[in-house]
Amino acid sequence: MSLLPLTHSALIEMGLSPSAIRHRLQTGAYQRVYSGVYIDRDSPFREAQTLAAWLKRCGPGAALSHHSAARFHGLDSTEGWDSEIHITQMLQHKTPTSTGLQVHRSRTLAEDQVIWLEGLRYTNRARTTLDLLAIASLPAASLISLIRRCCACATENSK
Repeated sequence: MSLLPLTHSALIEMGLSPSAIRHRLQTGAYQRVYSGVYIDRDSPFREAQTLAAWLKRCGPGAALSHHSAARFHGLDSTEGWDSEIHITQMLQHKTPTSTGLQVHRSRTLAEDQVIWLEGLRYTNRARTTLDLLAIASLPAASLISLIRRCCACATENSK
């Protein structure tokens, strides 16, 4: 499985003309993630390719975080969560903006707070819980439930 999105230059190298690329965008065969980066509408890996594209755009060290990481960790049953892609990046990188993308900037995103799965970087369960508590837009009962689930998993992992 390739999580690499299609870039304009790669498509040109594959023999597609700029007009053929425009045609595929106009007909919906390709979907623009951001300028010069596309995904194939029919790819079974569309969501993962979109996430990989945004991680790359956010720079080295960026990781899916907050609600996006919580979904990955199975903590997404809490009401009130948004559907945006959440990424934490280091302060020194330029922050991209896009509809559906929420970038959080951090001074501290250590490698031991990040896990890799299928080529994507996510904040680990403990960091994800702290990130969600920091934004605290969830109802109190949901926050308590989140903390309990995180603690239960930590207890299971330590056995």
